[in-house]
Amino acid sequence: MTTDVTKVARLTHQRLQAPIVLIWDNLNTHVSRRMHALIAARSWLAVIRLPSYAPGLNPAEGVWRWMNAA
Repeated sequence: MTTDVTKVARLTHQRLQAPIVLIWDNLNTHVSRRMHALIAARSWLAVIRLPSYAPGLNPAEGVWRWMNAA
């Protein structure tokens, strides 16, 4: 997955010729040492990390709450 994400980010950056900003949750692969190294090696890539639990920032949380109530 790490390779796929970096490939998509790299290709998008090349296509747009602009910096890329990723907004991520705290999934274990997103905060791994390998991912930190990949991010640090790319000056055009910025990552904003969401808090561990941020239902207000994730519209899908409302859907899951509704599904669990049914």
